[in-house]
Parts: sequence; C-alpha cells; structure tokens
Amino acid sequence: MDSFKIECFLTLAELKNFTKTGERLHISQPAVSKNIASLEQELGLTLIDRGAYRPKLTPAGEHMAECFRALQAEFQLRLRESLLMSGAAYSSLKIGLLTGTGSKELSEALLHFQERYPHFSFSIDTHSVHNILTGLKEGSFDLAATIDFGFSDDPDFDCVHLTTGQYILLYSSALSSIPENPVLSDFRDAPFLLSRGSDKGYMEEILLQLCKAHHFEPKTKALTSSLESAFNMVDSNIGVILISDISLSDSLRSRPSLRWLDTGIPCSYVAVWKKENKNPLIPAFIDLLQSAEEQPAPPESAPSP
Repeated sequence: MDSFKIECFLTLAELKNFTKTGERLHISQPAVSKNIASLEQELGLTLIDRGAYRPKLTPAGEHMAECFRALQAEFQLRLRESLLMSGAAYSSLKIGLLTGTGSKELSEALLHFQERYPHFSFSIDTHSVHNILTGLKEGSFDLAATIDFGFSDDPDFDCVHLTTGQYILLYSSALSSIPENPVLSDFRDAPFLLSRGSDKGYMEEILLQLCKAHHFEPKTKALTSSLESAFNMVDSNIGVILISDISLSDSLRSRPSLRWLDTGIPCSYVAVWKKENKNPLIPAFIDLLQSAEEQPAPPESAPSP
C-alpha cells in the first residue's frame, strides 16, 4: 500500500478540503482525488462522503484514519528506537536550561529518559538567554528548556510547550514613590532594566506594548547581563525589571525587599531545538515530555471523617 496515498487521505481528513490538501502536499486537486480513490479501491471501502458540502469521512473512513495515525506513530517510534539501538553516531543528549527555570514535566521526562535509555547519557547545564540561543545555533547542546523568546515563530527551530506563566514587574520595597497596591502607570518615572542578551529586543517589545496600554513610554536602561545581577540591581533600588514569574524562585519570592506586580500577560515555557539537529534522542525525549504533559493530575484525597 502506497504511503503517499495514506498521507493524502489523512491530510484531507484534517483539512476537509481537496484544494487545500493539494496545496499542502504540492500536488493538484485532481491528483488528490485520484490517490484517495485508488486507496479506496485497494481497501474495498468508501472512505470519503463526497456528497456532503465539504468532504466528510464515512464511519469506515473515521475508523481507518484512526488506524493509519496509530500506525504512523508506531512506525516513527520504532524507527527512533532502532536508531538508538544501532548507536548511530549519537550517544548523549545535551540540554541547556534557562537559569532560574524548570518544570514538573521536564523533571519527569529526565527521570523516565534515564529509566528507558540507560545506555545513553545526558547532561543538563543552566545558561543565560544569550548562551541558550548561541548554544543551540553552535551545537553546544541539543535541546533547551527556556521561556519562548520568539522561538515558536522562528523557522529554524522546533519547540513544544511545557507550561504557561505570566510576566511580572519586579521592584524594590524601598521604591518610595510607589503605593502599596500599585498599577503599572505608577512606574512611569522608574528606570526599566533590560538585558544585554539576545532576549533584549523581545522583552523590550513586550514592555513597550504594555506601557503604551497605560499611556506612557518607559525609561529603559540596558544594564543587566544575567537574571541574578538583575535581581540584585532591583534589590538595590537601581531600577525595575519585567520578567517571567517562572524565573522567580521561592527564595526570591521570600525576600522582603522584593515585590512584584502581575501584568496579566502570559508567557510560555518551551523545549526548543534546532530543526537541522538530527540527534534521534531529541524526539525520544520530546515523546517523554509530551507523555508527562498528558498525565492526569492525581485525584485529591478524600477529607478525613
């Protein structure tokens, strides 16, 4: 059975449009129809209801689509496992972790990776945003867990979502001009600190949009080179900084000298890797990450009588 005919069928099942299916697969609309008709003849089944306003799967088509998707997923899994068993030029996975971040899904995937692939090693090191981007481009590590500083829109990278946080404005309790329950416009005269790293442009754009919504232009300073130095500068009342709450550790949250304002703007924590990196341990690890994401939360314990 021709795998391309199956691809035509599954793409049509997703898009429900012959023309769009042809565009995605770079073939003509008649060629899509011909491939699916040929598949139906091979199977002896009618897969598509062509009398509907839009192409619609028949009950047999629904069942076969589910079957073909499962077979494709199983094939990809077995292929990766075969590559790993052959030791084909890869024996380790190098992971870069954005300083001050992490997630439950990432921790679970690392644990399961060790259990499932004991003959392969992995290393994990923390880095600044600048070093994360440089390391991915130069191949210093294979995969990174980081705030999504535009990676999901970059054609050179693939990424999967891990968790969602929000951006907060971190400031010092010693900032005397700020009321007890501030709004963003109360910070119009405060210096906003920006990283010198690769995330500067991305964070500056978010900051400008946020301040514009509150009718002022922020006074920015490009002074910080790392999260730790940024926190120390805020603590010393040198300025305020827009960061993700994913980067705010429990120890920082407990500092009486630091306060923060919720902005309500969401941010995404992702696993990201360069598309051209062919290390088969990457998709194996991503499978484990996505499995950790899909695990249901444990049920709450029943209250004691």
